[in-house]
Amino acid sequence: MHGRKMPATLRFMLAARRSELLGLEDLTTTCELVTRLSRLIHALQKERGYSNVYLSGGASKHAAQLDSLSLEADALHLQVSQALEKIEQDASGADKTRLFTRIAYALHALDDLPRLRRRVRDHDIGMQAATHAMTRLIGGLLAVIFEAADTASNPEVTRSLVALFNFMQGKELAGQERALGVHGFASGCFSEQMLVQWEQVLDHQARCFETFSRCAGPAARALARPEQQRGPDAGVSPAGRRATRPCRRAGGRFTL
Repeated sequence: MHGRKMPATLRFMLAARRSELLGLEDLTTTCELVTRLSRLIHALQKERGYSNVYLSGGASKHAAQLDSLSLEADALHLQVSQALEKIEQDASGADKTRLFTRIAYALHALDDLPRLRRRVRDHDIGMQAATHAMTRLIGGLLAVIFEAADTASNPEVTRSLVALFNFMQGKELAGQERALGVHGFASGCFSEQMLVQWEQVLDHQARCFETFSRCAGPAARALARPEQQRGPDAGVSPAGRRATRPCRRAGGRFTL
């Protein structure tokens, strides 16, 4: 004896409930991935900064610390890979073509990280080239977070992810600002191109933090406010500020 057929209204209500639960599970997985990516990005930013110190001189003195930072980033890379396994198990739901494409590009860049590290250890690459390579890798990981925010189904979560992305992008630009300073001080001069790039980085950084302030919740804004109020020159000595201003021009370069 066959049972009675479930009424269409009830079938669609149950289908809607299942879809909602699947959406929440997908959102949880996406947020977990973003959390792990943010930690990996922070570790890579530290490794990039210390790579510059290593390449600028005193390699033997800094080798152990640089190796430690690389191991830290590798451990976080493994955590990101574990989070990605959960996403790959179910590609249903919102259109994730762009997200998956960004993930593929980021993983490709991560695969090339060991070769970049060997070149840094062997002093087979300059500071600018090493910084550019690490910056491109970090940019690829940030792009994954941007696409994750775009695919989130919950408006509040989307807004929070947009705030997080802009905060991390602003933090990344602050790292690029420091890297430009290291390059200039290490070489003893700032070219016109470097100074123009510095101004562009500062402008973009300010826009990112403005967007963060618009999208973030009160608690997040309160945590970030002390750092934002310090300003870009905080912690820079008067001598350091003078050094970034050209004193003498020769051959298209500003010498200190």
